[in-house]
Amino acid sequence: MAINPVIKKVIKKMAGILYWLLPFLIIYFVLRAIDFNKLWQILKQVNLKWFLIGFFFNLSIMVIGGLRWHFLIDYFLWFFRRVGRECPVTEFYEPDQHRFFQPDRRFFAVHQ
Repeated sequence: MAINPVIKKVIKKMAGILYWLLPFLIIYFVLRAIDFNKLWQILKQVNLKWFLIGFFFNLSIMVIGGLRWHFLIDYFLWFFRRVGRECPVTEFYEPDQHRFFQPDRRFFAVHQ
């Protein structure tokens, strides 16, 4: 049974609105429970040197982790192509493309 194109268009429009509205609603509900006066008093007592050390340490861990996965997946693809077998990952990932997951469980490639 085919879905009416008008209903399909309305659903797509509502999904687009929800895509942009939902993060703001989540942020609102999270932030409304915070006492900002108490938070400001705590932040004034933070040692800036240790805060910056921790921030850049965490940032470097994130970058190294992302690079690790990038190189592992690229090696995985290279290995399967080298031995002449089809790689099961290529359905979901190509290093030269950006892929977006759609609600109907299909992947669309967007070339840059």
